[in-house]
Amino acid sequence: MQIKKRFIFIIILLLNINFIYCQNKRTMSKLDTLFGKNHFFFSLGLFSSKGNSKIINGNQNLTPALGLGHQIQIGYDVNYNKKYSLRFTAEIGQLPLNFTYDLTKKQYPILYDDHIPLPSGGFSDAGIPFVSFSSLFVNRFYTRKKSFLDMAVGLSLRYTPEGDFYVTEGWVDNTQNPITVFQMQTDDNSFKETLQVCPQISLGYYWILKNNQFLGCRLIYNLSFQDHIQLSYTFFPEPQHKNISSQGILSQRGSYLGLNIFYYFTKMRKKKV
Repeated sequence: MQIKKRFIFIIILLLNINFIYCQNKRTMSKLDTLFGKNHFFFSLGLFSSKGNSKIINGNQNLTPALGLGHQIQIGYDVNYNKKYSLRFTAEIGQLPLNFTYDLTKKQYPILYDDHIPLPSGGFSDAGIPFVSFSSLFVNRFYTRKKSFLDMAVGLSLRYTPEGDFYVTEGWVDNTQNPITVFQMQTDDNSFKETLQVCPQISLGYYWILKNNQFLGCRLIYNLSFQDHIQLSYTFFPEPQHKNISSQGILSQRGSYLGLNIFYYFTKMRKKKV
């Protein structure tokens, strides 16, 4: 009797293993079919980037702020199999150029006069347009039946056009005379067009939809080694005080960390029952 029970248990176990194997084989077969063709995709993304500043002389400082950039991307995956691909992308976007500053009471006492309520700080939110093209090697990892991970490593070629930047801030005194507090501008060749190669790495997670298309999100890090822009800034002292002006440089290199949302067109439709 005990031997018979063991025999029945072994038969049930084998049937379960065979069922799991068939299900897994069916899933892998579907993936083979999905990645037997190349895929187009479309993406929208946001990313954060921060510039650098350096004081040349004086005491008043300008602080680079974390800015939010955006990009639109189209791409094409050349699939060798369900695990490996080559990815080619083209995107347009805008790199952020943000900064803040707080004017000190020692440098600008008039700003802290109760009879003259004036702002004691400033903030700027600007951007640098860019176009880039990327080529990456993709490795996929399957975790569940209807989802998978991928990791991509490669290079992007980024182009930013020549531009100009100028901002000035100040106030009007009691005699209605304009007084400049802060000024920032580009100098010669400090905002020229640039073309640079940037290493890029990404980690994505994707869901296979009922219509056999993919919806995914991807974390992207892009590393830049060259400044796209350098701006000279000056804080001017109040006319009635003998403080020297403060000068420095704000630069934006363009390295960023971003999150993109993707939709893939696999050319494979849901089968009608």
